[in-house]
Amino acid sequence: ASSVLQFASISFDASIWEIAMALASGARLILAAREVMLPGQPLLDLLRQQAVSHTLLPPALLAGMQDDAQIAPLTLLVGGEACPPDVARHWGRRHRFINAYGPSEITVCASTWEYRPESADRAEDRLDSGTPIGRPLANTRIYILDASGQLVPRGVAGEIWIGGQGVAIGYLNRPDLSRERFCPDPFHETPGQ
Repeated sequence: ASSVLQFASISFDASIWEIAMALASGARLILAAREVMLPGQPLLDLLRQQAVSHTLLPPALLAGMQDDAQIAPLTLLVGGEACPPDVARHWGRRHRFINAYGPSEITVCASTWEYRPESADRAEDRLDSGTPIGRPLANTRIYILDASGQLVPRGVAGEIWIGGQGVAIGYLNRPDLSRERFCPDPFHETPGQ
């Protein structure tokens, strides 16, 4: 049976994702004291003792720990900040390692990328310039735009714009910030997206 570690603070949207992932799939939801949720042996012991099979952790936490061979291979999602390539390489050797990207303005994550050691020699899977954020999830559109709001060619740097069902409708009681951050999707055929 699967076991999901509920790591995120209940005030963070990722906690709802963790809880729903466990309960909607019939998995056990593992709750632990905050002092156990720090880099080090107590967290490694929890992962082993509770036979955690799935968890979403910040890369900084993983950077502060060494993988323990006594932990069964797990599905390890990372998010909340940029993931250093060495963290992906280290933890991706034994575990299913998925980098999840999503800013505050979208529900939990917009895209994912899975590290696969066997394909690390392919150009798109190399970690030379950082850990990729991957491809958009279902019902999500990601555009890379230049300063004029135009799509850039593949491989050209630009700003990430996200559209789709998971995008929030704005900031509560912050109309100026909402107008600045939430713009109509000029590439979607349905007005108001």
